[in-house]
Amino acid sequence: MVKYHDFKNREICFFDSEKLGYPIRGFKADFETQIDEIPKYERDLRNKKYNSYCSICQYSSVPWFNPWNNTEKNKKFKEWVSVRDLSIQKLDIFLDFDGKSLKEAFTDCFNAKQYLFKLIGKDALYLNIYFSGNHGFHLLGKMGKSFGATPKDQLRKSYELAMMLKPLCPSIDETIYDLARVRKLIGSKVYSPTLGETRVISVDSWEEFKVLESLIAKKDWKLWEAMPIKRLNKIECTLPQR
Repeated sequence: MVKYHDFKNREICFFDSEKLGYPIRGFKADFETQIDEIPKYERDLRNKKYNSYCSICQYSSVPWFNPWNNTEKNKKFKEWVSVRDLSIQKLDIFLDFDGKSLKEAFTDCFNAKQYLFKLIGKDALYLNIYFSGNHGFHLLGKMGKSFGATPKDQLRKSYELAMMLKPLCPSIDETIYDLARVRKLIGSKVYSPTLGETRVISVDSWEEFKVLESLIAKKDWKLWEAMPIKRLNKIECTLPQR
């Protein structure tokens, strides 16, 4: 069974689930197994509960930074950060919803997908909804070039869509839109302070939302682990933008 999706040529990073602060950044993975291996040699993650993230950008390549020499790793990572935007190949459309309740956030996310048919046409069909692992949902896809000629243009379009949706879907987050943004890694385990062990899974319908509620109530990791997940689709804008 596939464990993770859409992690290649992205920066992988981690947050200590019990401590707020900056992410532990500067990792890459070419294979699923490498994602689980990273915390075994990264001292700031070893024997800790952590949540896994990846960049919303896909790059032509992500360099390998030596994890056994922090001084060298930090130096090389900073050098790459200064030029990484030049190597962006694809950018996610990433709309984040975080309501006062799980149902409120899903309602807004589900409705936003329907409203997007008016804004980007039939390609809204190819957007997927993912449970964030806590109390929110992500509406995700890969933006095609028709969203903009450059990554910054595409990011601006994503922000504009969020602002248009905000009056009708108030739980949408319209505050963080930059190329360094990260999102939960699809398929990854999440340590939620209120829900316990969960997972980033696809929830594209109200029927699947009911399954999600059941998973949360049962608190059985094996059931989470058995859930299938979906890849991101490429989204092209076929209607004129308003």
